[in-house]
Formats: sequence, structure tokens, C-alpha cells
Amino acid sequence: MLRQRTLSFIAACVAVVSACSGSPARTVPTEPQTPPNEVFNAVVVGDGASTSFVGRTAFRDSWPQVFFRTALPRTATFFNLSTRFSTTGEAIERQVPQLPALKPKVVAIWLGIDDIGEGVSPQQYALDLQAVVLDAHSAGATIVLVANIPDEVTNAAQFNAAASLRVTSSDAVLVDLRPLTITFDASADGRRYQPDTSSLASIANAFATSYRSALASISTG
Repeated sequence: MLRQRTLSFIAACVAVVSACSGSPARTVPTEPQTPPNEVFNAVVVGDGASTSFVGRTAFRDSWPQVFFRTALPRTATFFNLSTRFSTTGEAIERQVPQLPALKPKVVAIWLGIDDIGEGVSPQQYALDLQAVVLDAHSAGATIVLVANIPDEVTNAAQFNAAASLRVTSSDAVLVDLRPLTITFDASADGRRYQPDTSSLASIANAFATSYRSALASISTG
């Protein structure tokens, strides 16, 4: 009986010393809680190559629709403001004024092909494109994606050179389409360019890749 009481006393002392020693209690690690997806608006500003009415190409195959389905969460609401035969200057007049009401978090911009077709100078295109980017930020966008003009388009290099610095200095993410092989169906006058279905998928993927990279930069910044 004495031996049993002694052992019980020692065990009780050990428990008291352990509790008062200040050693942290061991806890079972738990998985971090994933916050619910944010509800937000995403907007595309563009010309004929960005519309959902692309000749014989199905609505769901337009690059904005593919980008929406593959890159954005289901909580996003998508608006495509693009219009056919729209220069960047015309986008400022007709599309950009709709941005404040939509309050987008993400704005994807692809303009310039119709500028070339309409004879707009590279310098004017660059100024107009920068204005679109700044207006997108002013409307609340935290991610602004801007695609350049593929090399397959005549005079693309001059326009890209004029716009590149203005785009990146305005806190926009450049979506580089130049490494892609894009097949265009040129119109009869040789000035209008419409990507084929396979090329539209490649363009959408380029936007999606840049979008995910921008998200990662924000989360780690």
C-alpha cells in the first residue's frame, strides 16, 4: 500500500512540474482554411478580334469566353465590351466609359489590330492604350492585362515598340502574343484580321497564364 501511494505521489509531482515548466503544449497541425472565392467582375476591352461574334467561329470558342471558362473562378461575372472595327481611340469613347459602373477587379485588353487597319499612328495608339489602362485602374481594376499585337499582323513591331513602355509603366501586365503562332483570316481588303479557332485558344491561354502569374505576385507581395 505504501509503495502504491509513493508511486501515485511521484506521478502527481511529475504532472505538476510538467504543467508549470512553460513547455508549449503539443498540438495536432490543421490544414489552413481556404477563404471563399471573392465575387468580382471581369471585363474585356477590345476590337473585332475580341468579340464573341467572330464570323464562323462558335461563340464559346472566342478567346474571351475560353479565358473566362478556364482562368476565372465561378464567382466571377464576365463582361465583354469589345466591338467590331474598334480602334483604341474609339474604345476610349464607347467601351471605357462603361467601366466605372462595372467596378471590375480584372480588365483584359487587346487592341491595336484595327488601329493598324485604320491608319492610326503607332504613337497615337500608344497614348490611347495607356489611357485605357489608366482608366481601368481608376475604375477599380487591380489586375490589368494588355496583349500586344502578334508579329503576323503587318507593322505590328512598330506599334508594339511604341506601346510597350507605356503599358508596363502604367502598372499593367503585358500578355506577350509574339511567341505564338497565330493564323489569321484576313479580310478581302487585307486590313482586318480574325484569328482561327486554334489561335483563339492559344490567345486565351496566354491571357490565363499572365492572369495566374499576376495573382501569384499579389499573394506573395
